[in-house]
Amino acid sequence: MGYEYSEVDGFEDVLDERGRTKVAGVINPLRKAVIVSGQFASDVRRFTGAHELGHAVLHPMAGAVHRDRASDGSALSYDPVEKEADKFAAYFLMPEKQVVDRFLRVFGVTPFALTEETAFALGSDLSDIEKKCGTIKQRCLMLAGAERYNGRNIVSLAAQFRVSKVAMAIRLEELKLVE
Repeated sequence: MGYEYSEVDGFEDVLDERGRTKVAGVINPLRKAVIVSGQFASDVRRFTGAHELGHAVLHPMAGAVHRDRASDGSALSYDPVEKEADKFAAYFLMPEKQVVDRFLRVFGVTPFALTEETAFALGSDLSDIEKKCGTIKQRCLMLAGAERYNGRNIVSLAAQFRVSKVAMAIRLEELKLVE
């Protein structure tokens, strides 16, 4: 798309109606530049860069746009334009076909159901996992970061796609890979 990507030491906090927030990235369509703050973890920087490219594809007339992040890296914006850019980033970094393929290679089935056998394969017993992971979101988060399954060490899905565990968990839930 002809955009130049760069990282900088950090951005200033932005003061708006929600208070002070850190800017994780900006896109300047006139200069064809995506600039991302280097103060965040690499998985957040990658997602932010993809998010900004989403603006270029989905909102080319929007002018300079920035992505706000809370100090813990969680998203702050509920603006539909920002949600669309987040969806673009998720689809770009975690394409459905590749996520489903990797999920099947690791866990062997979709949707993944928590049973005595699958809990054992995760290195725990069913009651312990049910206590810790009572919701689909919690189960998706557990599977997104799992580094061992069925007696073998694995590279977690989050690490394979170089995204955060939270981003991968959201994608697993969207794709209905866990029941």
